[in-house]
Amino acid sequence: MAGEHPQMYGVYEPHLGPARTLAHWWRMCDAASFGMADGLLRVVAVLRFEGQTEYAVECARGWLRRRLHWTSGHMIETLARFLAPRILVEKSPSILYRIEYMRRAVKFSRKPAFCSLPGTQSRGCQHRYKTTAPIPVL
Repeated sequence: MAGEHPQMYGVYEPHLGPARTLAHWWRMCDAASFGMADGLLRVVAVLRFEGQTEYAVECARGWLRRRLHWTSGHMIETLARFLAPRILVEKSPSILYRIEYMRRAVKFSRKPAFCSLPGTQSRGCQHRYKTTAPIPVL
């Protein structure tokens, strides 16, 4: 399973790739037909509030709302700092939907790599963008 190595930490599909800011991400979550906010709420609850209890998730919700002005890149950098020295593994399939989302990830990551696993919704994106430099695809 991606992100399960002891030196890595797989986050629960925060879907930050399509959003420029946390305010933009929150609007996207409100409009989504699924629990799009759940992944980022869970990871913030675990990393900042030591669990996934209702209370921890509500604290995470408030923590995120106070940071709506942050860019999505800043949020990813912050998660990476919380996790250091482990490597953050962002497993949201939505980051592979558009080349601009991957470019945003490249801008805020030291050595990003993109991998689309067989059987995932984003599988076709791997093939669509695999020749586009300078974004590495595993």
